[in-house]
Amino acid sequence: MLAFCRAFPALTSALALVAGLSVGVVLVGCQQGSKGPANAGRLEPATAEFSVMLDGDIREWPTDSVAWADQDYIYLRFTVENERFTLQSAPKTVAILIDADGSAATGMAGKQEPTAGIGVDLEIQCSPLDPNGGAPTKGVACFAVAADGTRTKIDNAELDVSFAPTFASEWYEMRVKRSAAIGSMAANDAGGTARGVVVMTDAAGEIEAWADPFGIILPPARRAGEPVAAGDVGAGVIPARANGTLRVMTLNVLKSGPVTRPDSFARLLNAATPDVVLLEEWDEGDATSVQAWFTTLVKSESGWHVLKPAGSSVAIASRYPITALGDPAEGVKKDDGSDWKVRYVAGKVNSPIGPVAVAAMHLKCCGSADSWEDQLRVREAKAINATFAAAAKDVKVRVMGGDLNLVGSRPPLDALRAGIDTDGTDMNVADPVVSGDHAMYTWVDWSTTFTPGRLDYLVYSDASAEVARCFVLDTSRLSDAALNAAGLSRSDSLATDHRPVVVDVRGKR
Repeated sequence: MLAFCRAFPALTSALALVAGLSVGVVLVGCQQGSKGPANAGRLEPATAEFSVMLDGDIREWPTDSVAWADQDYIYLRFTVENERFTLQSAPKTVAILIDADGSAATGMAGKQEPTAGIGVDLEIQCSPLDPNGGAPTKGVACFAVAADGTRTKIDNAELDVSFAPTFASEWYEMRVKRSAAIGSMAANDAGGTARGVVVMTDAAGEIEAWADPFGIILPPARRAGEPVAAGDVGAGVIPARANGTLRVMTLNVLKSGPVTRPDSFARLLNAATPDVVLLEEWDEGDATSVQAWFTTLVKSESGWHVLKPAGSSVAIASRYPITALGDPAEGVKKDDGSDWKVRYVAGKVNSPIGPVAVAAMHLKCCGSADSWEDQLRVREAKAINATFAAAAKDVKVRVMGGDLNLVGSRPPLDALRAGIDTDGTDMNVADPVVSGDHAMYTWVDWSTTFTPGRLDYLVYSDASAEVARCFVLDTSRLSDAALNAAGLSRSDSLATDHRPVVVDVRGKR
């Protein structure tokens, strides 16, 4: 387990346990009040069958492994014991200190616990320290660390660093690219060792708590131009539509993006071939103008049909006839007592697989766990839940989705789906993987301090329907062959900060 405590064994003895293994990790557990997976220093070597899916779910990890590496990334899982806060908007700074080449001779050599014997080459701060003092800031900051302790800022994008989940959780997963931006990392391109420690700092940057140090044996890094094995998720292809299904997509288009950046959005939609598109942030125009956009730019033998409430920024576009379903969601109150309009629209699609109830929504952004924004998201989700349940009671196949902005806590997602499946149970959450990656993020904006995260969700009625296929489309992760075949540009996903999320759904027989 990786939990914050003050008692830990020597790092050198931990590393000795991994000697001679091709890929592996060991972490000796905390001795005081530990919780989580049991570990007593025994190594679970990685196998060809084991790989990390960056989704915030740690169940695929071998019991005693807390760090791992493949050709491209170093991965880590950790818990902040007895705490439950949003990692990138927290009252304390959590920092990952990495000795990228496993040598105290490079980087900043620690002289006392918890960094004794570690040459810190890379520091990744979650809720980073404000250089001017005061409370921690939001997001993530990465630094190359020199022998004299000098820190040089590195763009998060350069290291492709990310964490999951985006909301407050008991356990977190992270990954960082084996990047040439950290000079000492290159020493391990042919394989080697790395080590590090996770710490918590006070407002002055002094370490006040830490986890057991970890060690990793690294496989050879992927060489430039080295192909990914065919069939691997990293091969980066757009999945074909599953037979007998309806393909539903949710996409936040970022400030009416299709109006100002039509080419990229048209290519994305034509490549993904959705039957129904749940749209958020299409502020401009009405249903007629959105329908005209789709009819002009997105291929469809049957044409396009659009629902967009007057004055709303959410909409539904469908290749098949769609009728409005139910009433608008009831408005909710903010903490100050003022009114808040819930962004929601629902419709019934007359599709080849039968009638399907669909709903698009956009919950309040921002905040952290238990903030007023987080509490408002819960109220919005409950209002949508009640409205959709009443409207869709006669439709068996149901899909809801949109930008849920889960940057605080998970309860808004659970309130949204609670008890409204056809059998009275909760609707199920689809878990789409980014095509060409081992991650489930749906939002990326490297110009901010926040790292990629999963903000967009699709839920479905698993009592009466099944998802045959699901994925997230990020053109930056696709292979050149897939881009060329689909008529896409690698930069097309930059048209919005959200990535299209797709499910192929069909009724259960």
